Parts: sequence; C-alpha cells; structure tokens
Amino acid sequence: MTIRRRRQSGIIEHLLDEAAAVKLIGEISNYAATLIDGILISSFLGTDAIAAYGLAMPLFCLLPIIGGTIASGVNKLCGGSIGSGDMRMTNRIFSSSLAGGLALSALPALLLFLFSMPLSAALGASGSAEGLQVLVSDYLKGLALGAPAFVLILILIPYMQFSGLKSMLTVSITAMSALDVIFDLINLFVFKGGLYGMALASSLSYWIAALMMVLSFRRNSRLFRFSLGNCDIEIFMRTVAQGAPYIFLQGSNLLRSLVLNRIVIRFLPIETLSVYSIISSLQRVVYSPGT
Repeated sequence: MTIRRRRQSGIIEHLLDEAAAVKLIGEISNYAATLIDGILISSFLGTDAIAAYGLAMPLFCLLPIIGGTIASGVNKLCGGSIGSGDMRMTNRIFSSSLAGGLALSALPALLLFLFSMPLSAALGASGSAEGLQVLVSDYLKGLALGAPAFVLILILIPYMQFSGLKSMLTVSITAMSALDVIFDLINLFVFKGGLYGMALASSLSYWIAALMMVLSFRRNSRLFRFSLGNCDIEIFMRTVAQGAPYIFLQGSNLLRSLVLNRIVIRFLPIETLSVYSIISSLQRVVYSPGT
C-alpha cells in the first residue's frame, strides 16, 4: 500500500511539474508577444500611442489573475482527484472551472468595453495626460473582445497537460504569439487601425488559439467530459480558493504598474511613460519564470 501511494504521489508530482513548465511557456510567449506589440506600437504609431499602451497595461494583468488563479486551483484539486481515481469529482472540477471561468471573465470584458472612457481616466489618462484618453479607450475596447478567450486558454492549460496533449498545447500557445505579431503587422500596414486594431489583433489570436485547444481537446481527451449538470458553484469557489496565492502575486503586479504610471505622469514628461512602457513589457518576460 505504501509503495502504491508513493507511485501515485510521484505520478502526480510529475504531472504538476510538467503543467507548471507548460504554463511557464505560455506566460513567456504571451509576455514576449506584448513586448513585440510595444516595440511595433512605438515604432509605427508614435509616442502618444505607446504611452497609452503603457497606461492600459495594468488592466492586462487582470486577465492572468482570473485565468491563472483558476488554473492554479485546478492543478491542485485535479491532481488529487485524478491520483485517487475519483473521476466523478474530476469532471465536476472540470465543468465547474470552465463554466465559472468564462462567466467570471465575461464581466470584466463587458465593463472594459462599455466603460472604456472612464476606466481610461482612472488609469491615468487625465490631467496632463488627458489627450491619451481616447487612445487608451480604443486599446481597452479591442482587448475586451478577447478577454474570455485568454482566460479560457489559461484554464485549459492544466487540463490539456493532464490529458497528455502537451505538444498540441505548445503548438497552440506558440501559434497565438506568432499570429498576434502577424495580425499586428497586417493592422499597421494594411488596415491602419491604430491602437484599436493592435488590441483587436491580440484578441483574434487569443480566439484562434483557444479554438485550436478546444478542438484538439475534444478529439483527443478521454479523461475529461464537460456537462452543465456537473457545474457546482461550491466546487468552483474551492478551486478559486486553492489558487488564491496567485491573486496576490498578479494583484501586486497590477498595483505596482498603476502606482508607477501615476508617478511618471505626475512628475515626469509624458515621453517618459513611452520608455517605461517598453521597460515594463521587458520586465514581464524576464520575471515570468519566477512567478
């Protein structure tokens, strides 16, 4: 019995280590894409555009908070239920986390789209930076359209890992980053859609990657089955509670960005915010392995 438990524990630890590795690949790829976005914006759309991009970035941290918290909870709860052979509980966790995550992401997406102007002012596009308000609003609207897809991607990462779909997961995440850059270039040189087009390019890449993951998951996964009857608010809240430490980690990043943006706007020329936006994107890539 002791040997069996040790084997089960070893299997679970191996799965969790691999899930963490793939999640890390996803975060680095996404942050690298945002860094490239920043470089393209600064090169082709000008100082005001990159400054507005920097002001909008704190809210970009909100999406990883939602998806990452649920995914962290899924790693812990599903690791235990799979290891104990409780597939009924496993599928209740699966259904509850997917339904709850999509519902939870829909609210900030709706708020971002409908109240983009007042949110822009709250982010710092007021006073000396009031001229950036429309630009920040455009970026938030475009980003809102892809918010549910981005959260879905983060939640599906551990489930695809548990299902042995690591290769397809890596392909989907890599495709997301590559498509984001391609769509950015199309926006810049063909449609000339400005910051709204840049955010829309990111949102479109999120939806394509999410669709790739869902289709692969449905065809190849025999471990998980979604059912509305399995959705349970109590299980969803337990999943969120298990992933709560992630809230503090990403929440601190969000608050830090907000405070530093305010300091730059208050005491330094607006051009400084443009430089700081690129530095912040680079920091997210460099520091993501530690998160």
